[in-house]
Amino acid sequence: MDAGVTIEIYDEFPYDFVHKLTSKAQSEVKALLATLQANPYDPSLQRQCFLHESGLFEYPLDGGFSIFWRVHDRNLSVTDVTGMTVWLLKIARSSKASK
Repeated sequence: MDAGVTIEIYDEFPYDFVHKLTSKAQSEVKALLATLQANPYDPSLQRQCFLHESGLFEYPLDGGFSIFWRVHDRNLSVTDVTGMTVWLLKIARSSKASK
């Protein structure tokens, strides 16, 4: 059975999740993680993100924070998620206007 995309979290993620995010933002992150695990290149997700240099994705959350990640794809394919890993890098203040 295909488990989908692997998600690797940074060491401080549990702390940041609890202490930086509102309840609404925590719910948004939970839904985002499910989407990332299914397909980090989902078009509806991509429309909600900012793409920075070097493939850094930013997803704005409630409360003025964003979650940032990169996708590592051994297959170099946006349609085959086998072997993809999403590296969650940080939760930080949004670089754009908040939601």
